[in-house]
Amino acid sequence: MASSSITPITMEDVLEPPVISELQLVKFEITLPPRSPTGSSAIHLICLEFSNQYTIFVTETAVIGSLIEAVPDEPVDFGNSVTYSATTIFGKEELTLHLLARRLVEIFQKRITMAISCRSLEMDTIRLIETEVQRRFKEDHQASPT
Repeated sequence: MASSSITPITMEDVLEPPVISELQLVKFEITLPPRSPTGSSAIHLICLEFSNQYTIFVTETAVIGSLIEAVPDEPVDFGNSVTYSATTIFGKEELTLHLLARRLVEIFQKRITMAISCRSLEMDTIRLIETEVQRRFKEDHQASPT
């Protein structure tokens, strides 16, 4: 039986024309600098916008590690508060990943799918990703209101 080798998909493959660039799905790209001078790489974040959801790639390792989906829950008759649910589709089941996904769905106000692979996700890294996404999202909405 012949063996087949599986080639991993990298971020460069995802952004290879004409798939993404010609469809104009890329909402924004952010590169966060390495968190420490040794043993850490830059974190690359790419946000794709579809009509009913956002897909966010967050990677330090140029691969997709975990896939998380987050959605706003149906409103309940307990006031105006909205809650968000996060589910791990595959990969690590980590509270920090669910926290980040919930915060991103709160920013975008739409369903999100987040593919993430970082060597270490400390709370300061989560806050940095969240802050930069929120800043960029606000900038884009001020530049072109819909």
